[in-house]
Amino acid sequence: MTPEDRRQGIRLILWGGVGLIAAAAFIVVALVLVGWRELGTRLGL
Repeated sequence: MTPEDRRQGIRLILWGGVGLIAAAAFIVVALVLVGWRELGTRLGL
């Protein structure tokens, strides 16, 4: 395993982490928006 291979692997892991965080944030935002709309209709706003 050359240093270049290791650098490539680290980059892949970093991008994977960034992708996971972005996906999680997107899901949280979607849930909050849907929940907010539900709450609004329940309260008659």
